[in-house]
Amino acid sequence: MDGFKKRTLEKQKAIIYHAYELFKERGMKHTNIQDIAKHAQVSQVTIYNYFKNKDGVFVEVVKKMLKDEEEALKKLFHSDLSFKDKLETFIRREVTRYDFIHPDFVEVLNDQHHPTLNALYDLYMKEVFAPLLIQLINEGKAINAIEHTYSDAAIMHYLQLFKHIRDYHIYENQALLKEIMQMFLYGLTGRD
Repeated sequence: MDGFKKRTLEKQKAIIYHAYELFKERGMKHTNIQDIAKHAQVSQVTIYNYFKNKDGVFVEVVKKMLKDEEEALKKLFHSDLSFKDKLETFIRREVTRYDFIHPDFVEVLNDQHHPTLNALYDLYMKEVFAPLLIQLINEGKAINAIEHTYSDAAIMHYLQLFKHIRDYHIYENQALLKEIMQMFLYGLTGRD
């Protein structure tokens, strides 16, 4: 890679990094191109040349977030943790995903009317998230931690339901979250 391309890539990474940090801290509405340029130590023109507008920066931030999530999931699912610990860690990550992100940014991240965002999420779900999760499910079935007669589709839907816990802020009460995790893992009978 020549020097020019390397500097361009470094600037783009800096813009994406600082935009993400600002979006997390201030939200999308209270972050502008000027703020991003200042923190990334580039000109506003540079940002417009690379990304066209703030939405272009946002899309690249989401791509980076998804790539980071993929790496974190692979690391977790391929770790030496027990199946139960992997599953608990995965669920905790899902439940607390937005804890330290400005509510405005969370709202934009969940905008169902953003076609580019929806396309990114659909691709991520199909090519990354679902295959990794099915791999974890199969690990659980192999050691009889998950009922082997349950279909992957049914289990995937069940796990997706668990994501709604954040809507009720249950993660703020660690004792309650632990109790819910027990019910999730062992059902209402509490079997171990």
